[in-house]
Amino acid sequence: MRVLNVLRNRYIAILLTGQFVSTIGDNVFSIALYWYVLSATHSRVALGLVGMATSLAMAAGLVSGVFVDRWDRRNTMIVSDLIRAVLALLLALLAILRGLPLGAVLGIVLCIEAVGAFFMPAELGLLPGLVGRDQLGEVNGVNTSISSAAQLIGQGLGGAILGFIGPVLLFVANGLSFGVSVISLLFLPRSKKVGGETSAESKKNTRELVHGLWDDLMSGYRLIFRSGFLKRVIAVGAVANFFLQPLSVLQVAWVRQVLHLGAFAYGLFGVALVIGSMVGGIVAAAVASKVPHRSSFLLGIALEGILLMALSVLHALVPDLLVMACLGVVFSVLNTIGATMLQSTVPESHLGRVIAPVVALNYMLMPLGALLAGIVASIMPLSWVFLVSGALCMASITIGFGMPKELGAISFDESSAT
Repeated sequence: MRVLNVLRNRYIAILLTGQFVSTIGDNVFSIALYWYVLSATHSRVALGLVGMATSLAMAAGLVSGVFVDRWDRRNTMIVSDLIRAVLALLLALLAILRGLPLGAVLGIVLCIEAVGAFFMPAELGLLPGLVGRDQLGEVNGVNTSISSAAQLIGQGLGGAILGFIGPVLLFVANGLSFGVSVISLLFLPRSKKVGGETSAESKKNTRELVHGLWDDLMSGYRLIFRSGFLKRVIAVGAVANFFLQPLSVLQVAWVRQVLHLGAFAYGLFGVALVIGSMVGGIVAAAVASKVPHRSSFLLGIALEGILLMALSVLHALVPDLLVMACLGVVFSVLNTIGATMLQSTVPESHLGRVIAPVVALNYMLMPLGALLAGIVASIMPLSWVFLVSGALCMASITIGFGMPKELGAISFDESSAT
């Protein structure tokens, strides 16, 4: 099978192994973070603030791509992981020494996520240099499935042991997992500079360097906004993600305050989501290069809204877990198809400065959505919050009516960059 052949590439196997461990740490951290905040504050508004800090940091993607295209992508990933390891361990240390005020939690989480905004476009930009472009669909599908398996372990392990060892040790585990990722990245080859001579190499003074950075940044945005397809994808995605924020931010409150269950059940919600993601990754690996872009994207968004509405009326563990699994399938398919679509159509020299802004713009309304989710949930039953949010998410597909059927190949005119 071509999917299995992907893992015979030594560099891909090394990369995915490191990210497998790191993703386990990420999910252990996530489950511990929201549990810690709700336990310390007993406030749904505080959950909204944490969600806002997490998603607000994604705005770094608006500019991170231009630096990723200038820097060695492997080294960018290494530095990103080293910084995040230090921050995760700092969070644990502060909690051990004197407890963590909410402001400190928000600040550290914001920094961790902002630094992570450099890692993702660097990884996606690195992959085409490790495999042929005809294998990108398979690589992204396998990457999604392996990531989902790591999430499964992280969510299940986090939920199972959270009640016994507490969240602080899980913060430590996350920091150590970044260290494992760094070690794996050291075995990868340095990525070649694909953008030609950079402004840093060809221009000496600071003003010209800034102008060069600005020109590179704008060249990515010109590629995006010349595409009628991408503009609609960003608009629909931003609105849909805004209305999906209650699911991310208030899931722990749903488990503890509506279902009246504990940490293990909270972990099962994450387990169900990632089992669905694993299935979705397998499906997406087979169809990512074949399905029509517009219809698959709009159908996926509509299904997300329908499933959130279903969750709002199912106040029992097993039905809720089935809904979460279905959501995982949809999330995984959409993410894999989107990544493959961009990698296949954007010039390799501009992958960072296009992918990072597209992701950031899709998430640009999430901080507001997270904050409002916490505020509204403090005055309205969670069932109603999920129901209304799901209906509005489903309705957001109307913004995409009239979008082109396919993204199509994107060309870059060097003269337009200056």
